Amino acid sequence: MSEPGLTREQLAKHKVPAYTLAAPVAGWEVGPGGSVGPEVMIPVGAQMVRVTRESCRVLLALYRDDQSVADVIFPDGRHASVFYRLSDAANALPAHVERVAWCSKTQAYEPA
Repeated sequence: MSEPGLTREQLAKHKVPAYTLAAPVAGWEVGPGGSVGPEVMIPVGAQMVRVTRESCRVLLALYRDDQSVADVIFPDGRHASVFYRLSDAANALPAHVERVAWCSKTQAYEPA
Protein backbone atom coordinates (compact mmCIF):
# COMPACT_ATOMS: atom_id res chain seq x y z
CA MET A 1 0.00 0.00 0.00
CA SER A 2 1.03 3.56 -0.49
CA GLU A 3 0.67 4.35 3.21
CA PRO A 4 2.04 1.77 5.66
CA GLY A 5 -0.43 0.66 8.32
CA LEU A 6 -3.62 1.35 6.37
CA THR A 7 -5.45 -1.79 5.29
CA ARG A 8 -7.64 -1.77 2.20
CA GLU A 9 -10.70 -2.03 4.44
CA GLN A 10 -9.62 1.05 6.40
CA LEU A 11 -9.11 2.87 3.10
CA ALA A 12 -12.81 2.31 2.37
CA LYS A 13 -13.54 4.84 5.11
CA HIS A 14 -11.21 7.39 3.52
CA LYS A 15 -11.55 9.01 0.14
CA VAL A 16 -8.04 9.20 -1.24
CA PRO A 17 -6.71 11.11 -4.24
CA ALA A 18 -5.81 9.27 -7.44
CA TYR A 19 -3.70 11.25 -9.90
CA THR A 20 -4.03 10.57 -13.62
CA LEU A 21 -0.71 10.33 -15.47
CA ALA A 22 -0.05 12.77 -18.30
CA ALA A 23 3.02 10.78 -19.44
CA PRO A 24 4.08 7.13 -19.11
CA VAL A 25 6.09 6.05 -16.07
CA ALA A 26 8.64 3.21 -16.01
CA GLY A 27 7.89 0.54 -13.46
CA TRP A 28 8.35 -3.03 -12.32
CA GLU A 29 5.83 -5.62 -11.22
CA VAL A 30 5.93 -6.65 -7.58
CA GLY A 31 7.47 -10.11 -7.46
CA PRO A 32 7.38 -12.82 -4.79
CA GLY A 33 8.00 -11.49 -1.29
CA GLY A 34 7.77 -7.91 -2.50
CA SER A 35 10.83 -8.16 -4.75
CA VAL A 36 11.17 -6.25 -8.00
CA GLY A 37 9.78 -8.31 -10.88
CA PRO A 38 9.55 -7.81 -14.65
CA GLU A 39 9.54 -4.30 -16.13
CA VAL A 40 6.21 -2.70 -16.97
CA MET A 41 5.25 0.66 -18.41
CA ILE A 42 2.55 2.49 -16.48
CA PRO A 43 0.63 4.13 -19.35
CA VAL A 44 -0.81 7.60 -19.82
CA GLY A 45 -4.27 7.64 -18.26
CA ALA A 46 -3.38 5.28 -15.42
CA GLN A 47 -4.01 6.60 -11.93
CA MET A 48 -1.51 6.49 -9.09
CA VAL A 49 -3.16 6.45 -5.68
CA ARG A 50 -1.83 8.96 -3.14
CA VAL A 51 1.33 9.74 -5.15
CA THR A 52 2.08 13.40 -5.87
CA ARG A 53 4.79 15.23 -7.76
CA GLU A 54 5.97 16.70 -4.45
CA SER A 55 6.11 13.34 -2.65
CA CYS A 56 8.23 11.90 -5.47
CA ARG A 57 10.72 14.75 -5.18
CA VAL A 58 10.89 14.43 -1.38
CA LEU A 59 11.53 10.66 -1.56
CA LEU A 60 14.23 11.16 -4.19
CA ALA A 61 15.95 13.80 -2.06
CA LEU A 62 15.73 11.79 1.17
CA TYR A 63 16.68 8.34 -0.03
CA ARG A 64 18.45 8.93 -3.36
CA ASP A 65 16.77 5.75 -4.63
CA ASP A 66 14.79 6.26 -7.84
CA GLN A 67 12.03 3.79 -7.05
CA SER A 68 9.07 3.44 -4.75
CA VAL A 69 5.86 1.39 -4.72
CA ALA A 70 2.28 2.55 -5.16
CA ASP A 71 -1.18 1.28 -5.93
CA VAL A 72 -1.92 1.91 -9.60
CA ILE A 73 -5.32 1.85 -11.32
CA PHE A 74 -4.73 0.98 -14.97
CA PRO A 75 -6.94 2.40 -17.77
CA ASP A 76 -8.60 -1.03 -18.20
CA GLY A 77 -9.78 -0.87 -14.56
CA ARG A 78 -7.43 -3.43 -13.03
CA HIS A 79 -5.29 -2.36 -10.11
CA ALA A 80 -1.97 -3.54 -8.75
CA SER A 81 0.85 -2.50 -6.49
CA VAL A 82 3.72 -1.49 -8.76
CA PHE A 83 7.26 -0.29 -8.17
CA TYR A 84 7.71 2.91 -10.15
CA ARG A 85 10.50 5.30 -11.13
CA LEU A 86 10.18 8.39 -8.92
CA SER A 87 11.89 10.68 -11.43
CA ASP A 88 9.41 9.71 -14.18
CA ALA A 89 6.40 10.16 -11.89
CA ALA A 90 7.64 13.55 -10.68
CA ASN A 91 7.31 14.77 -14.28
CA ALA A 92 4.12 12.88 -15.22
CA LEU A 93 1.92 13.94 -12.25
CA PRO A 94 -0.74 15.28 -12.01
CA ALA A 95 -2.86 15.73 -15.08
CA HIS A 96 -6.14 15.26 -13.26
CA VAL A 97 -7.15 14.36 -9.70
CA GLU A 98 -10.08 12.21 -8.65
CA ARG A 99 -11.08 10.77 -5.29
CA VAL A 100 -11.32 7.01 -4.93
CA ALA A 101 -12.05 4.58 -2.11
CA TRP A 102 -11.31 0.89 -1.72
CA CYS A 103 -14.45 -1.23 -2.00
CA SER A 104 -14.18 -4.47 -0.02
CA LYS A 105 -17.11 -6.02 -1.89
CA THR A 106 -15.66 -5.59 -5.39
CA GLN A 107 -12.00 -5.71 -4.27
CA ALA A 108 -11.30 -2.65 -6.41
CA TYR A 109 -10.97 1.09 -6.17
CA GLU A 110 -14.24 2.87 -6.88
CA PRO A 111 -14.88 6.54 -7.64
CA ALA A 112 -15.75 8.23 -4.36
